[in-house]
Amino acid sequence: MSKTDVEDVPNDDPYALKNAPYLKPSKDYKYKEKVLVFANRGITNLGRQLLNDLKSLLPHHKAESKWEKRVSYAEINEICEISSCSSVVFIESKKNEMILWVAKSPYGPTLKARITNIHTLKDSTFFGNCLARSRPLLTFDKSFSELPHLKLIQTLFTQVFGTPNNHPKSMPFHDHCLSFFYLDNHIYMRHYQISPENEFSINNPDRQMLTEIGPQFALEVILLLNGSFNGITLWRNPNYLSPIVVSSTALNTLHKQMRKYKMNAEAERYKKRQKFKDVSPHVPAQVVSDETRRKGRERRSSIQRKCLCSSINRLTFVPFTLYTFYLLYSMAHTTKENRDVYYRKAKEDGYRARSAYKLLQIFKAHGIFYPLVDSNEAKAIILNHKCVFQGSRSVQCTSIGRIRNVIDLCAAPGSWSQLVRNLVNYDYLSFKTAVDSLDSGSICSRVRDYCNTKPVIVSIDLQEIAPINGVYTLKGDITDKKVLDQVRDLFVDNISKNIAKVSKDSNIEAGAQLITCDGAPDISGLHETDAFVQSALIRASLCVCCSILDANGTFVCKTFFNSTESPIFRQVSIFFDECTIFKPSASRMSSSEHFIVAKGFKPLGKLRAIKDPETSNFQENIPESLFLGPLMQCGDLSGYDKVIKLLE
Repeated sequence: MSKTDVEDVPNDDPYALKNAPYLKPSKDYKYKEKVLVFANRGITNLGRQLLNDLKSLLPHHKAESKWEKRVSYAEINEICEISSCSSVVFIESKKNEMILWVAKSPYGPTLKARITNIHTLKDSTFFGNCLARSRPLLTFDKSFSELPHLKLIQTLFTQVFGTPNNHPKSMPFHDHCLSFFYLDNHIYMRHYQISPENEFSINNPDRQMLTEIGPQFALEVILLLNGSFNGITLWRNPNYLSPIVVSSTALNTLHKQMRKYKMNAEAERYKKRQKFKDVSPHVPAQVVSDETRRKGRERRSSIQRKCLCSSINRLTFVPFTLYTFYLLYSMAHTTKENRDVYYRKAKEDGYRARSAYKLLQIFKAHGIFYPLVDSNEAKAIILNHKCVFQGSRSVQCTSIGRIRNVIDLCAAPGSWSQLVRNLVNYDYLSFKTAVDSLDSGSICSRVRDYCNTKPVIVSIDLQEIAPINGVYTLKGDITDKKVLDQVRDLFVDNISKNIAKVSKDSNIEAGAQLITCDGAPDISGLHETDAFVQSALIRASLCVCCSILDANGTFVCKTFFNSTESPIFRQVSIFFDECTIFKPSASRMSSSEHFIVAKGFKPLGKLRAIKDPETSNFQENIPESLFLGPLMQCGDLSGYDKVIKLLE
């Protein structure tokens, strides 16, 4: 079409080419209305994508090469003047944050904000679209018209992000919208496409819909300056914290927590050391001599002095870095013990080892101590019982059938003794409270004496056991006659004299109702060898049962056999009505340990002294050899034969 043809078009035609407004030059248009969009060197990939998205939104932008970090901000104004730009959008990437600068050059104002929650067009899936270089509509929520600093930001964003009218690179229509929202001290930017709801609503502005097309980000305003990258601070965000302040605050908080934790830990250790004083119950003179008592007092005093000195010294806090704490924390929580829930629970509950929960699960599974009895239930048991006194071994009222005397063999470090002490004392206090609330004439005198008799718990081990409150600790061999004599003396001294008087039995001997053994030999790595040696330890424990355990008593011991056909299981089952093998869930799956739970002890006779199976001649005592011979001579020796075959 020639120039002459254009002029021949009628003037009243609105679609005439010569009447198109975008062909008419605007006298009000300023050619310096351009936006300089660039970033500094070292910007991240995410920041580079955001920079490209901002360029696509601003058809009147002008790019610039990357800016050196060492150059001052004032030189940006010179770059704007050279590039004929009146506005600046500058993205500065720092070590721990990304800063957005928006300014009007050369007179200001300037906005500095931290960019967060960035979602660019590449890393997000948006369903909308808009034509390139189309003019956007800018919308602001009502907060921008209420707060003074937001009014300034609204004016600044309008002049920077709004495409100038009649710009040569822009289209004469609007098909997308830039929306700014203010919430929780953050400015959120969203980009939407403007499209009609259907084909009949193209020219209806009330029937348009918005579809988000990205990018989107949030700005936390740091400050406003009245100049271009300099000048007086018009407004500063009081809630803004730089990454350095945040890290230093977190580190100081961590130091305070660690200091408090160390002080609490030292205080707990000191309290535990204080419990060493008078924690052990009264032990008769024939068990502990005066020399032993004197040494124990000196040892407790020295421990208390050392604990006090160490507590004072450790209260001084030594600074450490966050990385050092991370290493110590990660090392402490990657060990097998700290990953074990029962290990951590034992520390919280005050038990010396996680094995206490193995015994607890055994008790719950086989009804030993459980269900627990309170004072009301104990009162009902006492009123409904039948007082029966049978034989010289029945020194207590057998119709009640509660556990009062317990022996813990191979007890170190003492977690089983702690658990048994808690359960026995709870049961004892329940029955004692019930008896005190009843009239003296309503119950048998032997029952009253039985309920008022304090329980006796004895722990025996070759190693020295730290004192346990309410538990008698003995150091010795469980096959030694002297050790068992000490246990008998403890039981006799703590049994009510009224019961012994009523029984009219000069040979009365107090026994235990429960014997436990968690002992194990040093592991050699050969399962058959370890199981065979463990069987010898079980037989020694069984000899203690034959000597001290009362009729219908209970015996719990560890074994490395998991079959009821094993020789040691058959030997134990001879003496008990009910005998089972049980593996609690607290026992590790990788461990081959199981537990023999034997209930209903059947004494075939009294074993006055423990004999050594290697040196004793069992034919000398025919009655005892009838039932102890198969026990002491290893049964059918099948376990021993397996070991011999392995050695060959």
